Amino acid sequence: MSFTEIEAPSLSLEQDKAVSEHSIPLGVEFVEPRTGFYCKLCGLFYTNEDTAKTTHCRSTVHYRNLQKYLSQLAENGLSSVLTEPSVAH
Repeated sequence: MSFTEIEAPSLSLEQDKAVSEHSIPLGVEFVEPRTGFYCKLCGLFYTNEDTAKTTHCRSTVHYRNLQKYLSQLAENGLSSVLTEPSVAH
């Protein structure tokens, strides 16, 4: 999905005052980080490389997801070997 950056229109003094009076930030779900480290196995995002590669990759959650991935990879490899048509000589 591609998004285009847009510049917000200038707010009038009255509008700016109304916006600044909100005690709860609104629309924060639209703010996304653009750089960092993402573990595709676990679906987790880290802003710090050391935390991602050292701390996260030593976690139980990551280890379990890695085991599951390797198990699925082995099953898929074995099933593709078993389903391939044999070549008659």
